[in-house]
Amino acid sequence: IVQLLLLHDGINPNALDQRGSSALHLAAWAGHTDICKMLLKHPSLPADANNRTAEDETPLHFASQHGHLTALIELLANGGDPNIMNIRDETPLDLAAQYGRLQIVQILIRAHNELLLPLKATKTLIQHTALHLASRNGHRDIVELLLAAGCNVNILTPNGSAMHEAALCGKEKVVKVLLREGIDLDLCDRDGRTVFDLLDEFPAHVVNRIRNVIKNYQHPVYDSESDDLHENIGRYSKRVQNTSHGHHANSISSNNRGRSHFYRHYQDYEIYGETTSPSSKGSFAGDPSPAGV
Repeated sequence: IVQLLLLHDGINPNALDQRGSSALHLAAWAGHTDICKMLLKHPSLPADANNRTAEDETPLHFASQHGHLTALIELLANGGDPNIMNIRDETPLDLAAQYGRLQIVQILIRAHNELLLPLKATKTLIQHTALHLASRNGHRDIVELLLAAGCNVNILTPNGSAMHEAALCGKEKVVKVLLREGIDLDLCDRDGRTVFDLLDEFPAHVVNRIRNVIKNYQHPVYDSESDDLHENIGRYSKRVQNTSHGHHANSISSNNRGRSHFYRHYQDYEIYGETTSPSSKGSFAGDPSPAGV
């Protein structure tokens, strides 16, 4: 039907609806890559890949937010600019990080490495970065990807560091990643509060688990809830089994009591996009049919 409509001379692929969305916006939102291609390749009036809605969102914002990889690639190949910000100062990379779209983040930073430049700074006046958004929403795999790509683990926004975001939202696995990467726990938000100062503002029963994760990393003391316990029990058991029969197990235990640090063990990555609800919504917040994934 779209193909037939585009044959008519009076059809304008860049016409906007009441929300400022073009047909290309809607196709990108729903992940209809074939329709995106038809609109972008219209012989007389190609669709504008950087057309903006009333909230300054481009089709790339929509494809990124909803994880439509093939639509995103088509838009990038036809001039889509991933550096454009919407009215909330969010780039397509920010939305992909916020909503846990790992493959989208990978493609964006590979195709447009300049997107990482603001993340390598020490601070920004914007309320968020892709690292902060991924940390706030518990997307550990994206946090690790961004840090591996060279992002500054200590980059500050007015709200503080990525640790402020992760700790406040109870994202334990992200907290462990940030600790492993050497984040500075003395960093402050715009009100001069460290992570511990921020946690002190909430009831103890709400924040004790996160507080203990941080403290246990600083001074490793693992309890029954530690994610390293089972791994270390397994290692200990193997040592006992592999020791010659002339040595008693108690002597082995004694020889290992002095160990003050264990190798860190992290669980398999979560399936991206299923860990938490994002902290804010885009223009088209509801998930469309994932036809373009």
